[in-house]
Amino acid sequence: MPDTAICTRGSLAAFLDRYGTVYIKPNVGGRGEGVVKAWRTPDGRILYVVEKGTPLAAPSAAALWDRLGLGEKRHVVQRALDLAEYRGSKYDIRVMMIRDAKDRWRFAGMLAKTAGPGSIVTNIARGQGEVVEAGEALAASHGARWPLIRSRILQLARRCNRMFDRIRYEWQMGYDFAVDKDGKVWLIEANPGNPSHALFAKLPDPAAYRRIKRAVRIWRAAHGRRATGGGGKAGGARGKTGGACRAVTIRGRAGERRRTAGRFFATMGT
Repeated sequence: MPDTAICTRGSLAAFLDRYGTVYIKPNVGGRGEGVVKAWRTPDGRILYVVEKGTPLAAPSAAALWDRLGLGEKRHVVQRALDLAEYRGSKYDIRVMMIRDAKDRWRFAGMLAKTAGPGSIVTNIARGQGEVVEAGEALAASHGARWPLIRSRILQLARRCNRMFDRIRYEWQMGYDFAVDKDGKVWLIEANPGNPSHALFAKLPDPAAYRRIKRAVRIWRAAHGRRATGGGGKAGGARGKTGGACRAVTIRGRAGERRRTAGRFFATMGT
């Protein structure tokens, strides 16, 4: 997981000094709304982009804080990663995990989401990127190593399930993982409750989407119709607050305790 903290005036300045480039994201929300990428230039200024478009400039971290109105609601700040690329676009990996009839977590599907032209987020609706098979994207960026990286992603998703189970009960989870150019896997976001199934309907091969819908039917048959999430003709896009979750405490670099909330350490978008 990239270094992450609740965004304050102090943490924003410290992260920019330490890492040079950061992402700032609303603590509660979804669909890539309000995501900011900010980076320090050699002359000391800070350039930033809100979702997509031409970079704007701020003279300091304090000025950026004020200009973005970051004190009005809680945000997280996170180290930016040097992400792997597919056909010239950065991408992340979405993994769907759904409980079975006996409440055991099962892998249901995996895909890659790319950032659209000029976009800093991989949210498909907002960033206008594309959905591709995860193996295709991983092979394009990491060659013959892609099966090992895919295996690491699945291992991490299962570990995340165990961690999330200690916070609250969910019956389906959509995890977003980043893979950097060295092949290291990072958790960047957990989407509980209502992760989009519609993303998987965009894949050329419908097998993953059908598997997800079959898993949903099985869980609902075993647990009743109280289950919600993934609605709509093709599973439905996640609502604005679909990524929200209870605050959790994690250990950051050098054992420092960091408290971060909402979207479980968001970076690139949903």
